Amino acid sequence: MIAFRIAPVFRLDLAWPKMRLFRAMWERGVVGKGGYSAKVGVSLRPALFHKEKEWDGWRVAFCGFEVSFRKSFGGIFA
Repeated sequence: MIAFRIAPVFRLDLAWPKMRLFRAMWERGVVGKGGYSAKVGVSLRPALFHKEKEWDGWRVAFCGFEVSFRKSFGGIFA
């Protein structure tokens, strides 16, 4: 079963210099019992190119737009 939702954010994040626009979140299976929760976020960031790999996801910025992905096996993204 897949639960999919889109949430507008429209928030200025001062810790990371970016403007968060929206995120899409979904769950596959039962989270905590073999399933997972994932999210993709889109934001505006003052960078021509930046990429970063994290232990639970990644983020890529190109020409001012940033796309980030995270996956969680123990909890649901809100």
